[in-house]
Amino acid sequence: MGIKKQWARALEIPLDLACKEPLFTLTGQSRAVIENYRTLLEYTDERILVSTVKGRLLICGKKLYIPCYTPVELEIEGRIEKVVLEAGQKYL
Repeated sequence: MGIKKQWARALEIPLDLACKEPLFTLTGQSRAVIENYRTLLEYTDERILVSTVKGRLLICGKKLYIPCYTPVELEIEGRIEKVVLEAGQKYL
């Protein structure tokens, strides 16, 4: 474990704040929010691919769209059918 993570745990600071760890929140099958992502790699109505510090995050489904896109947060809506974290595959 890195020194940054050790300090964050010792001080009881959430890792998503201290280390910019990605935070993924799924609400039902129709809404997802990704915080602390790096960049949007692919965007279609059936597939959204996002780069994070932990790897690539793939969201598959139907009629997917992005109603909110800021440097800190990415919101996805539509029918979400599959979410995959491809760990270790980091892209800027």
